[in-house]
Amino acid sequence: MSQLTSYTSEEVNTLVRAPLIIGMMVVGASLSGPFGVVKELLAALKATEDASNQASESSVLKKLFSAQSMKAHHEQMAQEKPGAMDKTMQRQKIRQAISILSAKGDASEVEAYKVMLISAAENTASAAKEGGFLGIGGKRISESEHTVIKEIRLLVEGNA
Repeated sequence: MSQLTSYTSEEVNTLVRAPLIIGMMVVGASLSGPFGVVKELLAALKATEDASNQASESSVLKKLFSAQSMKAHHEQMAQEKPGAMDKTMQRQKIRQAISILSAKGDASEVEAYKVMLISAAENTASAAKEGGFLGIGGKRISESEHTVIKEIRLLVEGNA
């Protein structure tokens, strides 16, 4: 298991932001109204909380995604201009996060991180219905969200 002190603050920032970037990628694929967007972004955060809860006490994931760490990073991201990252930059940041953890973490941490990233995408997509009216009708996951999830899965698995 790697130690948090092995990572620079920039690397920690990149690792923590990747699941949030994934959440934004999915949200951007098919907007579901203001309440839906909030639900979807909270679902991405839930994936990080789950990863922290499931990680062993000595895992860097436990420390990276603790409630205190996530709150600090969420507040920092809230200060940034929305839409500051284009799709190319989003994908680059995700690859960079995986690369950082692959270089400094052990295989189990890397695998758990990848699972968390994919869970963030899936949780985000299924958090709110798309295309309905006042909650009636619509799909749980839209076609465009399916496409983005597939892209994210390929990206995380290193095939994109």
